[in-house]
Amino acid sequence: MIRISNLIFEYTDGEEKNRVLNGIDLTIREGESIGLMGPNGSGKTTLARCLNGLLLPTEGEVFVDDMNTNEAARISEIRRLVGMVFQNPENQIVSTTVEREIAFGLENLGVDYEQMHEIVDKMLEQFDLQKYRNHPPHLLSGGEMQRLALASVMAMSPRYLIFDEPTSLLDLASRKSLLSIISEFYEEKRTGDKSKISTLFITQYPEETLTFDRLLVLNQGQIVLDDKPAVIFQKVEELKDIGLEVPAEFEVNHYLKKLSDGKLSLNTSDFLPIP
Repeated sequence: MIRISNLIFEYTDGEEKNRVLNGIDLTIREGESIGLMGPNGSGKTTLARCLNGLLLPTEGEVFVDDMNTNEAARISEIRRLVGMVFQNPENQIVSTTVEREIAFGLENLGVDYEQMHEIVDKMLEQFDLQKYRNHPPHLLSGGEMQRLALASVMAMSPRYLIFDEPTSLLDLASRKSLLSIISEFYEEKRTGDKSKISTLFITQYPEETLTFDRLLVLNQGQIVLDDKPAVIFQKVEELKDIGLEVPAEFEVNHYLKKLSDGKLSLNTSDFLPIP
């Protein structure tokens, strides 16, 4: 379980302090899938980086399986448990071939060669990267590179997986492909006999969150909504007021309900004549 208590984070610019997170309280339970949305500048990426010790709280505490991220001696174990997949995969790929990139983290963990070989082969197959085994990562497409970044993180068997807008730089086909792979992998872990993996998925696309257990909405450094996606997306006007979109079906239902309640009227002169 990840437990966040009164998390405050401030950037310091000279003598000025910029408070990005302002008193976050949050619990991420075993096996839970959580979406996170918020307007630009709301603190989403900062929150994600606080979960595995890339950033440390200005005030408050973050516990990962009862380990405090403020304890320097625990950071290595915390970062093994909390895997991160960034918006731009080039920021986390360090090796010269696809195969070596997947093996990189395993080598750092001291995994023996035979087991490492088995894990690499499994990841190459699961993320549809077999034919690129010996390719340089920079020659891959954006979608393939993002799959490689995910495979490299998943190879280390994290207990928590944090996605920081992993589909925002992809075209529609690549987005669908990556989401399908993530969904299949998550369900396999969720229903397996081993410890269930927890996910926090940051996205700018509301439809990507519909199957999650919970959806968080972050605004001005605070969690302003925390509920099931289907409940939150009924708050159409509240979400639009802070600059967020809702899936089309929720928006249509919202305005149809306003029409039926007499709170909205249509003027036929607003419509173009049918030729």
